[in-house]
Amino acid sequence: MTLDETNYTQSVGEGEKPYFLSRAQWHEHRAQMATDDSTRSIHLRFAKLYHARALS
Repeated sequence: MTLDETNYTQSVGEGEKPYFLSRAQWHEHRAQMATDDSTRSIHLRFAKLYHARALS
């Protein structure tokens, strides 16, 4: 297991949740503003990842 993989398996501390949730909201907002499907898609993917990370 690499260092990057271990970061995803560790639980999120209470102090980190607001950061991940704010990043998810930012990406959702950017997805709404996107003018093309590929940009919208990538922002929605990041939003989903940040939401999942905040809840881990």
